Amino acid sequence: MVIVAFMLRINRIGISIDGIAPPGKPIGALFQETWLLPWTAVNEVEVSRVGSNVQGGRQRLRVRISSEAHPMDWYITSSAAHRMFGDHQQADRFLDMLARIGRAIEEKGRPLSREEATRVLAI
Repeated sequence: MVIVAFMLRINRIGISIDGIAPPGKPIGALFQETWLLPWTAVNEVEVSRVGSNVQGGRQRLRVRISSEAHPMDWYITSSAAHRMFGDHQQADRFLDMLARIGRAIEEKGRPLSREEATRVLAI
């Protein structure tokens, strides 16, 4: 039973104009196929370097996504993103989009609206 509950908490990660799909779901969203955290609920996206460069000159990154609306933080490392996407270019694009969102939230001092996020992401 514990394994089933754990498996239901796994979320497909991604970014859309409506928000971000972090790697884990809150308990109330266990039965949704993909759960999105709306941009208006994202309080912070912090991208930090971890250690030295890895093969191919890629930086090792750690991303923390936090929300006051859902009292949990989500962590994504660049190596995990590369494994999840299966394509280094797509993973790098995903990490770049998160970094842009993080900078925009920091500049504005508040979560972004859907329209602001769309402009920042250029999608």
